[in-house]
Amino acid sequence: MQSAPAVIYVISLVPLMIFIPGILADRLRTLIWLGFVLLLYFYNAVQNMAVPEPQAMDIAELVLTVVLFSASMVYARIRQVNNI
Repeated sequence: MQSAPAVIYVISLVPLMIFIPGILADRLRTLIWLGFVLLLYFYNAVQNMAVPEPQAMDIAELVLTVVLFSASMVYARIRQVNNI
């Protein structure tokens, strides 16, 4: 995907951009659904890492996916426990 045109990058980010209004409105359900969608991105990142020499973009995608998933799930859990 490193040599893909910019349109491909935009299309691959549209599912994540759909969650922006819900995140800004601080909706718990949006964070939970974001976690489900991020699992698909995680699967793709792991699949891209399976090649003999993964690109830097593949490593960045994997790290960012794990960080965003962890942060959203921890925040969702804190909100559930504190009933905010």
